Amino acid sequence: SSKNPATATAAAGPEAKATPDLVAKRLAKLMAPSLFNTDIVQQVSRCLYFMKSNPLALLAMLTHTQDVIPAADRVKLAAALFRYGLREASGHVSGTAPGPQQRPKMVATMLRVVGVLLEGAASEAPKKRKKGAAPVGHFPKELETFVYEHIKEEDFLHLLKASHEDSGMAARLREDLLFALSSLDPERLPRTAELVQHELTMACRSNDTAYTLVQLSALMRTAVRWNLLGASMEAAWERLQAAAARLGRRQAAPEDVQGALMVAEAAFRDPDVRVTMLKTEAGIVKETIEALTKAFGGALKKGLAELQEPPKSGGAPALLGPGAEAWPRILGFVVRAALHLEHRMAPPTGPSGAPPIRDAEEGEGGAKKKGAGAAEASQSVFAGTAEATLESLVEALTGGGVAEALEALEAMAESMGSLGKGLAKKKAKAGIAPPGDLEVVLRAHERLLEALSGASHLAVLRLAPAKGGGGEQQEGGAAVAAVEGASRGFASRLKALEASYWRWTTLADAVQPEAGPRLPKAWAFSGRIVHQMSNSDIMTPDVIAALKLLLTRTKDNLPAQDDLKKVLQQLFARLEYEPQLVDLVASVVGRSEDGAEGSLPDPATYDFDAASLNERVKLVMEELVLTFRNLRNKLRPQVPEPALEAPAGPRDLRRVLASPTPQQKMAGGRRSSRAPRAEDLEDIDGESVAESEGHRSYSVRSRSPPPRSDSLFETCFQKRGSSVAGSVPGSVTGSVAGSIGGRSQDLD
Repeated sequence: SSKNPATATAAAGPEAKATPDLVAKRLAKLMAPSLFNTDIVQQVSRCLYFMKSNPLALLAMLTHTQDVIPAADRVKLAAALFRYGLREASGHVSGTAPGPQQRPKMVATMLRVVGVLLEGAASEAPKKRKKGAAPVGHFPKELETFVYEHIKEEDFLHLLKASHEDSGMAARLREDLLFALSSLDPERLPRTAELVQHELTMACRSNDTAYTLVQLSALMRTAVRWNLLGASMEAAWERLQAAAARLGRRQAAPEDVQGALMVAEAAFRDPDVRVTMLKTEAGIVKETIEALTKAFGGALKKGLAELQEPPKSGGAPALLGPGAEAWPRILGFVVRAALHLEHRMAPPTGPSGAPPIRDAEEGEGGAKKKGAGAAEASQSVFAGTAEATLESLVEALTGGGVAEALEALEAMAESMGSLGKGLAKKKAKAGIAPPGDLEVVLRAHERLLEALSGASHLAVLRLAPAKGGGGEQQEGGAAVAAVEGASRGFASRLKALEASYWRWTTLADAVQPEAGPRLPKAWAFSGRIVHQMSNSDIMTPDVIAALKLLLTRTKDNLPAQDDLKKVLQQLFARLEYEPQLVDLVASVVGRSEDGAEGSLPDPATYDFDAASLNERVKLVMEELVLTFRNLRNKLRPQVPEPALEAPAGPRDLRRVLASPTPQQKMAGGRRSSRAPRAEDLEDIDGESVAESEGHRSYSVRSRSPPPRSDSLFETCFQKRGSSVAGSVPGSVTGSVAGSIGGRSQDLD
């Protein structure tokens, strides 16, 4: 009945489902008091220890301490770590800090810890905000003044220099510093907010590609939390649309296209940025997708005409034009953006899907219902975006004009003797020349094949949750049938595109052999696509058909033995119990009756001519059949199940319990009650870890209670009191502890 999911989960009884989030909260409730029930110097020392040994565990624990530790205690620790981290970061940036090289990594982790603590405290502020919006800078009233007294711009602004002034260390620390500051109020940090706005605008408008995805993600995430994203992204979309116009006219790619692509990819990569961007700029994103898709088809169409009339200058014609190198990356982004638009903006159509983004959730009562209709009407515009985009791109790459040109090129290569006889479907056409950008054409095929495989995986998300019986069940069945039809469509496009990819690869090896054999890599790539098909909603007969086609392409030197075995092993593991796979394997290796050595397959029994396969396929299948239980029982029932090999040397199933834990090591290796005695090891039967007489086990399977301990950190820190605590500079912890101690009564 609680409106807060976190409170409801925490209040749940022992019968609550053991989700990872619930387990993390219970562990945090158990461990956090041992950290916070000490003075501030000890808290910083213990955090430093865990940052070195178990940083992820520390972050996970602090993330779930909201219901356990008061906000005042968490903010005090965040302020102390922030001051200490700034001192360390300033020293390393200036090159004056002593110590090992791994210290910058610890400083970065420390700033992440500060960000987690501040974000958790800000989320408890009573100020109302829009549903789903991140807490920004508003702490409980009693903490507001304290936070901004200890986190001041003049202390860290020198670490947030402009990009052209960055040193290597400042560039690496800036992302983590922005994460720590992103929960604060930008009105209290005006120069920092101005710097973030300037950097983001420069990244979206300039031709500089010095920004990495990590840097752009940090800038955008902070800008979103501070409501600074605004119209900055519009410049990137305008640059991509301008690049589409140039590439469609077969002109060289503009210099700023790579920078614009980097910005767009970073925006889609980060979940918070993506949600905000799609709510406000989905329309211009769709326009950009359509412009780039149209430009690709236009560039191909003009390239086909150039193949018929090669340049008079004597150079090789280009199928995709002077800007060919930019197309593979552009295609990958176009399909990814289209999939996000369709699955996050368009409403689902049947059972078992996630709800789309709805702006109407921000309203209340009647206003919410009114906005819901408008939101759903606007979202319907994006339905089918990914399918239409993929259809256009695949048609452009495999359509009539490209298919005819490919047949003519194959005939030309066969007439020159560089292509095997019988592979060309037409006679050679006079005047046609092979394109010089064959490698780019192959990479474009690979990008689209991967996109189609991913789209087939996501097809099930187009279904909405089922809500009842009767007519609603009929509608749900129709939706399921529609999704199955879409899966069939994806399979047919995959088949057509994969066949085109194989033919272009064969042609490239024939006319440009100096680049090395490409067919082995193409076979391995096609094997990965078939494996992905087996894990998606594509029907099993379509997967088996793709596997048959792949097996027919196996030769004495194609593919590598490891690739052949890997692909078959993955598919056997996935489809072992499918009758279609059993029939396929039986058509290759035959079936054995009880007591018989084996029998050759009868070609009339199966719809697949296994006699035409390379002998390597049969040998690998024979080897793998014996390692899969169902295939072995169906095809080789006379072969017994292989026995498990015992490890060499003495076997001790309690070797983990016998090993000293970190607490035992730090305590000088003294014996713990968890460690089994040497005389008890002989009684272990190998099947269970039951207790021996007179010896109590505290393993995971045991119900015996662990030994009592007043603190989880009792032995962990008893020998580090002088070294770790002493490593915290007195000028930092002393000042912070003093200033915090002076205000502790008010905060508490």
